[in-house]
Amino acid sequence: IRNTSRFLSRTFGWFDEQIYTETMYTAFDVFTGEECRCAQLATVDTFFDLSAIVSNTCITVSTAPVYDSNIPLFPDNNTVSWIAISVLPCALFTQEFRSQLEQVQNTVLEENEKLDDRITIITFATSLISILFILLVILVSVYISFHVSKPLRRLSELMRKLRELEFGGSEKISPSRIKEVYNMQLTFVALRRALETFSKFVPTTVVRNIVHGGDNGRRVHVRHREVTIMFSDIAGFTSIAEKLPVKELLYILTTYLSVMTKIVENFHGVVAEILGDGLLVFWNTPDDVQDHASKALATALACQRALHKSLNGKFEEVLTRYGLGPLSIRIGIHTGKVLSGNIGSDQKMKFGCMGDPVNLASRLEGLCKLYGVEIICSEDTVRLLPSRDTFLLRELDLVRVKGKSEPTKLFHVIRQDIDVEAATSWDVSQYNSSAREKKASSSFGLKNFRSIKSKVLKKKSKTPSPETVSHKVTRVVFFVEDEDVDDAFRERVLVYEEALHAYQNGEFDNALKKVNEIDSSIADKATEYLKQRIIDAKKPKPNETHEQDTWDGVNNLVGKDF
Repeated sequence: IRNTSRFLSRTFGWFDEQIYTETMYTAFDVFTGEECRCAQLATVDTFFDLSAIVSNTCITVSTAPVYDSNIPLFPDNNTVSWIAISVLPCALFTQEFRSQLEQVQNTVLEENEKLDDRITIITFATSLISILFILLVILVSVYISFHVSKPLRRLSELMRKLRELEFGGSEKISPSRIKEVYNMQLTFVALRRALETFSKFVPTTVVRNIVHGGDNGRRVHVRHREVTIMFSDIAGFTSIAEKLPVKELLYILTTYLSVMTKIVENFHGVVAEILGDGLLVFWNTPDDVQDHASKALATALACQRALHKSLNGKFEEVLTRYGLGPLSIRIGIHTGKVLSGNIGSDQKMKFGCMGDPVNLASRLEGLCKLYGVEIICSEDTVRLLPSRDTFLLRELDLVRVKGKSEPTKLFHVIRQDIDVEAATSWDVSQYNSSAREKKASSSFGLKNFRSIKSKVLKKKSKTPSPETVSHKVTRVVFFVEDEDVDDAFRERVLVYEEALHAYQNGEFDNALKKVNEIDSSIADKATEYLKQRIIDAKKPKPNETHEQDTWDGVNNLVGKDF
């Protein structure tokens, strides 16, 4: 009571009118006399703070005025008679509250723990889902990249090869599942087919120059080049074409031209034109070719060998059935300065060469018939050979073709003694006729070229009738097998050349003596032709002295074919 009185006296004072007129509520510690927090337990700040709950020494003090008019406390106030003071320990009020607060706090802690667990689980699940999503995105990106970039890289590589005209017909393009990439693949395949077909009509090197973007490749443009030109032609083809049915003729011609073209390309030649049964071939244009003269002669010999060693064996059954003998080809080769490039107009152009050397090469091919040989080249070509020992050549004649004032020395190309390069070992057996013939079907509009070949070869051979035999085309050929070139053969070549030089020098008796040294049983048409000219030259003519003074030994050819 004493401490309470002191606390009230210290806090309110005995004469503070507030204590007599209002109900007061406070708390203090009985030992220290200081105000404690029992009165603030219901505030929000201390509701969950157990430390705010006072100990047992904290008591509550409540005052309330008691009104009784009969007993006035103050002389001037007749209403307040008593001040009722209630002193109670705080623990009396907070015991139940502490118990409930502990329960609530425990419940809150449990819920907080559960919430933390849930938050942890949700965080882990969210992180895992994020990681899985990122991995999925990466996998999808890799998948899309693989299905987009791989076909694009493949297309890029094929485009690089296409730029070099490496068509790679056997290379397959796997269709992409990406629509845009698939459309690009279709466009590329169409482009490749177009260029591949275009390169069959135009020399590959010309197409390559166009693809590489050179301005000269897209307009009329020529330049001076030293070019070796080769003309080849099947002897008696007109008669062959008349006797053979269309299918048989197509089979023979396609197979023959395919093999010849392959041989030419192996020796770096350019097939400029296919002239029916013949070929026009250039070396050293449009690209530079080393030893182009040697390669031209090697090509001619390889073509002859392919025809006689392989192709005639393939064609024998068909040709015999219609009373025809083996095929033979005549080849003329000349080297000279020409204008080479794109020739034509602004609307239409073709690759070719212009100049007298082209015409002369064609004339030399025609002269093969006159001399009974299969390959003739000019002195201009021989002059470019690295060595005369490379080929076995026979000086054939000195002629002046119609329309030319200067004579041309002719050489008969017999065989190759030294390999020009590794390409000379190319064998016709490497030619895949089945693949070539299969491609021919689209070019000639036939459903199946191989079936035509099969039908042609499976026909039963018929014995030619006497009438057919009597009309059989016979030709004198001078194809020399390697095993036939012995010392005796080389000696005959030297004797022929000695007879020719004697004839050209006007020594007709010596020339006739030399030519008679060659056995008539093995003499070829050129030898017989030279012998006849020597005999004709020995015959007396008017103004013989004057004619002897102007003799130059040149064979002036006036026929329309020469």
